[in-house]
Amino acid sequence: GGYCGRPCIGTDRLLCHIYIASALTVKPDRSNRNRRDTPSIAIAMGGEFHDAESWSGRFRDDLRKAEQEVMIASPGLSAARVEAFLHDALPALQRGVRVYVTTLAPEVYPEQVRAKIRESMEKLRQAGIAVRAGTALHTHAAVFDGKLAWYGNLNLLSSAKPENDMMRVESEEIAAELLAGEKAQEKKEVSGEERHVQTVSEESKD
Repeated sequence: GGYCGRPCIGTDRLLCHIYIASALTVKPDRSNRNRRDTPSIAIAMGGEFHDAESWSGRFRDDLRKAEQEVMIASPGLSAARVEAFLHDALPALQRGVRVYVTTLAPEVYPEQVRAKIRESMEKLRQAGIAVRAGTALHTHAAVFDGKLAWYGNLNLLSSAKPENDMMRVESEEIAAELLAGEKAQEKKEVSGEERHVQTVSEESKD
């Protein structure tokens, strides 16, 4: 279960040291008995562990300090979270920082929420953010300036659940893996190789 042993958005290599942490925290019974081990793994990697309550402040700081480029992979979108993100990203955008967002296309959602998803995507684009919508996306991640990586199972642009968590690691190697994987996934969808259409329920957007 969990993320251990799963390819990183289209790449052949695995970021097992990151996936192990998520595998420890996401259990069918939603138990918290393993969560105490996860921060230790993050620290051992020289990184940080953040749960659904602690991540946003640290992420906001990273966003405001971005210098060149930010990539975010968030399968889900919510109007409230997108608005908050745009507010936090404004200083970086005004400085000329390039921001890219990869998310799920409106057609994978129930018909009654597609208009809201399109509206959120349009707000991102109007702010100067490049948005790529795909039909198959399972990665929850962010990369800042090619050297700082966030990875886990939390939707950065949607609502977080109590069992969600993220790891923050300063590593050019991990950042490069995530960026390469995102580009590989985009290439598959453009070429038609990736034809799986993921569906999202109205209650769950993770």
